[in-house]
Amino acid sequence: MGSLLVQLLLLFQPDSLQMNELINAVSKNPAVVEQRLQSDTELRHRLEFKKKWETLVEAVEGFAAEYNDGKGQVWPEKKAAALREAMKALEQSEPRLRKDIAR
Repeated sequence: MGSLLVQLLLLFQPDSLQMNELINAVSKNPAVVEQRLQSDTELRHRLEFKKKWETLVEAVEGFAAEYNDGKGQVWPEKKAAALREAMKALEQSEPRLRKDIAR
């Protein structure tokens, strides 16, 4: 129960009234609270992935637009750097996308 309570406190950062409610919930039914915590963690992970995916899509669109405007004659270095950073951020948040993991 102790580690679950610590996780909840870190996750929600409750005020004193919410703290009492969390302690009561954990002591009464820790399995339900654990399930809710897992669900919230998965939701946060999905939202983070979605945000990073959208950033990557925007970076690809920006790079493609500038590259195509130059008819392939100009390399848009700033857009390429933004694209690399967006891909790197996505890879870091989703280990299955990393290149260095043997498949």
